[in-house]
Amino acid sequence: MRFFTSKKIANPRLDWDNFTVYEIDKTGKIVDENYVNDGFGDNVIYVMKKVNWATDMLIDKLAKMNNLRFRDIGFAGMKDKRATTYQLISSKIKLNKIPKDVYLKEVGYGKRIQIGDLSGNRFKICGDWIDKILKGIEESSGKFLNYFGIQRFGKDMINVKVGIELLKGNLDKALDVYLYEKREDEEFRNKGEFPKYMKHERMILSLRNRYLPEGVWKRLPRNISLMFIHSVQSYIFNKELDMRYDCQDIIDKTTIIGWDVEPNKYQKELMDSLEINKDMFKMKTLPYLNAKGTTRNIIEYIKDLSSSNCIEFSLTSGSYATIAIDQMLGYNYLNVFI
Repeated sequence: MRFFTSKKIANPRLDWDNFTVYEIDKTGKIVDENYVNDGFGDNVIYVMKKVNWATDMLIDKLAKMNNLRFRDIGFAGMKDKRATTYQLISSKIKLNKIPKDVYLKEVGYGKRIQIGDLSGNRFKICGDWIDKILKGIEESSGKFLNYFGIQRFGKDMINVKVGIELLKGNLDKALDVYLYEKREDEEFRNKGEFPKYMKHERMILSLRNRYLPEGVWKRLPRNISLMFIHSVQSYIFNKELDMRYDCQDIIDKTTIIGWDVEPNKYQKELMDSLEINKDMFKMKTLPYLNAKGTTRNIIEYIKDLSSSNCIEFSLTSGSYATIAIDQMLGYNYLNVFI
């Protein structure tokens, strides 16, 4: 990771008690406990407050508790697990059963919420290192390099490794890598014995005992499979930012590689090193995982900043608060992983 700021001695740890995320809906309204819904439609709309839940795992839990499919509950984007978060969800029916540690408030009816149905997120961060963040914002005028966060990549870059095998059509090897390649100190992977909290691994292992590799991938929730493809795209984007910074070739935005994107010189070099090409993103075996490609800002800005005992600011959809904070502190956390 490269920075527009100088190094500031701080070791930020964001968690549910000092990090709050509020979704900003498509009209620009902040989603919190006082949110008012103005829409019309055939889906029930809720404000969902969660703590220490990954969004997809909570949606899966809600669906099962209410005899629904995962796809029957809509949400606009993933929110940090290690945070207190507020976001809108939609459901085909009223959700009468919810986990005890989750807050749901029915706010009316509307259209089904889909991925991307938000304009951004607002963040509230508290801690002893707030003054250092504010100094970084002043030093950089709130400007930062718009890296994807480590959430995209998984422990020891496992999501990228799985994604590369998927792109190459190695469906069985992709499963092996995800299930059995060791991460950190996880000795149990050699035995294939996964603790109950590893729900994705247990789901994949159960499917693998019944289906051939192609059948396993086709039966996994699409958002899980897409995560691996997106992680490869994100990795290439992040590395391109490093290369552009080092070459003093910073521009406002660049492309995210996909089958419909002609790679620039940085992307071509990176894909060659990974032994992949843009046509692989067409995913002939699993066409529902096609990745066409898009554009993404290289430079982003912290917006609507306010501060007292805590700081609050907004970012556009797809930008990471953790990256913004790291950038303001000149903190190299991402370099441990990439």
